[in-house]
Amino acid sequence: MFSNNPVVDCSCDFAGIEQGFKGSKLVFWGKADSISYVTLKETMDIVKAENLEGKIVNNKKTYLESPWIAKVEMRVIKVFKGQKSTKKHIIYTSKMGASCGFRFIKNKEYFIYASDKSYLYRSLSANESDLENLEKLNTFWTNQCTNTGIYNKEEAKILRKLSSKY
Repeated sequence: MFSNNPVVDCSCDFAGIEQGFKGSKLVFWGKADSISYVTLKETMDIVKAENLEGKIVNNKKTYLESPWIAKVEMRVIKVFKGQKSTKKHIIYTSKMGASCGFRFIKNKEYFIYASDKSYLYRSLSANESDLENLEKLNTFWTNQCTNTGIYNKEEAKILRKLSSKY
């Protein structure tokens, strides 16, 4: 069976905890309250998505309109870096491992290392200005290459130290 989604090969060097912390906009411990699947277009600012859609070729429109993005509503337990006043965060990731998507399980606790920029938009346009600030406000992205993973006590200790250091 063939997919309508373009292949975005996952290739990354795993960062250590400190490197992942420094390279992330948001790092927190949270619980996956709900997981749904949305289109790439639904992860974007509405006006900017419509503007971009008018510029891309037909084979990329399928990429925009297929529900292959996991939208995870995370309940925040502890923030180590980033927005401390928020009780929930929306985290997006590809649902496909080949695109570096991280597989979340509902009701499990995770450390999230996240960016406010999508790693998946770059294949939509060669023009960087078309891709600037496409993301919906107050949403974040993660993937297999960011250190995002299941909660564990040892990592919690390291993150507490890093949050006081930086």
